[in-house]
Amino acid sequence: MMGHITKQTDIWQQYSKLRVKGIARNEAEIDFVRGFLENLTSNVRIKSRVEVITLNSLDLPLYNEAVESHGLQEDGSNFEALPNQIRFPIINQILKSQSELTCSMFLPLPPLPEEGSADSYIAELELLTDGLPPVMLVHGSQSVVCSDL
Repeated sequence: MMGHITKQTDIWQQYSKLRVKGIARNEAEIDFVRGFLENLTSNVRIKSRVEVITLNSLDLPLYNEAVESHGLQEDGSNFEALPNQIRFPIINQILKSQSELTCSMFLPLPPLPEEGSADSYIAELELLTDGLPPVMLVHGSQSVVCSDL
C-alpha cells in the first residue's frame, strides 16, 4: 500500500515500477504465495508485478549454514522457528540479491519480542535491514510480504 501511495506522484510514476515480492519457504508454496499476493493487490486495485522467490532457490551461504548448523530443514519448512538472529540475516541476503536497482523498500515491522530489551530489538532490525536501500518498516498484518519501488 505504501509503495502504491508513493507511486501516485508524477516523478515516481514516470520512473519507477512497483514490485510486490513474497518469499516462499519452498517450491511447494510458490503458487499459494503468488496467488495470495495477486489476490491482495487486485482487491486493493494496485497495479504491480508480483514475484515469489524461495528460500532454497538462491545459493545463500547463510541459508546453507543454517541447514548445516542450526537445524533448518533443507526445504525451509521450519524457517519461522529459527531465532531472529539466524532468520533476519538470511532474509537480508535474499533482499540484497533482489534489490540491485531498488530505490526504496517497504517491509513489515517485525513484532516486538515478549522478552528482551529495546537494544536487542534494534540490533535485530539492523540484521534485517543492513546494507539495503532505504527501508520503511511498516506495521502490518502480513509477515513475509515486502514491496519495493
